Amino acid sequence: MSVRRELPVGEVAARYAGGESLRQLAGHYGVAVATVRSRLAEAGVTLRRRGAPASQIDVAGMRRHVQAGTSMRATAAVVGVSRSTLERHLRAASR
Repeated sequence: MSVRRELPVGEVAARYAGGESLRQLAGHYGVAVATVRSRLAEAGVTLRRRGAPASQIDVAGMRRHVQAGTSMRATAAVVGVSRSTLERHLRAASR
């Protein structure tokens, strides 16, 4: 049986509203992403869609990093997206 871990939901909600991701919050509080997601949902917080909005993705900047020899993983970290999101946006831009 697992123990329900207490989280300062008000604080977590404020940080989430401030732009922190579920993953960042989970890491900060030492809990699973699912725990943060469920506690925010229980508190009535509207959760954002996954991934960065396409309008905030600088595909040209991504391409410059990759062409300069920066790895996909490092480029994704600099841009603030996952490697798979980076690859998806680069593929879509090349069509």
